[in-house]
Amino acid sequence: MKKRPAEVRGDWFYLKAYRRLSTTRGFLGNQMLPIPWHRVDDYGRRYRLGPMVHEFFVDVVMLLDQSHRQSVEDQGQELQKRRAKEERRAQQATGMAQPEGEGRSW
Repeated sequence: MKKRPAEVRGDWFYLKAYRRLSTTRGFLGNQMLPIPWHRVDDYGRRYRLGPMVHEFFVDVVMLLDQSHRQSVEDQGQELQKRRAKEERRAQQATGMAQPEGEGRSW
């Protein structure tokens, strides 16, 4: 189990905002799209963040989003690799596929 980083006072605001804003994202097929920038901007303005804090807020939320989307993509690729490997094993066990490296060379 991964150890969670220590929370700093105020982290809850960024994490709560990210969780709320992540519901505004779209999907294109299976692909998770980024949180729309204008949604993050609007959220910061709603809470009347000062200019420097607002800029930092937008950066934090967008980085959280980028990291999450990359993690989801990596997990999806790993799952596809495992499924392909299991499928090859099943085919080899039933004699339906040739062992790797023993294909025909036409």
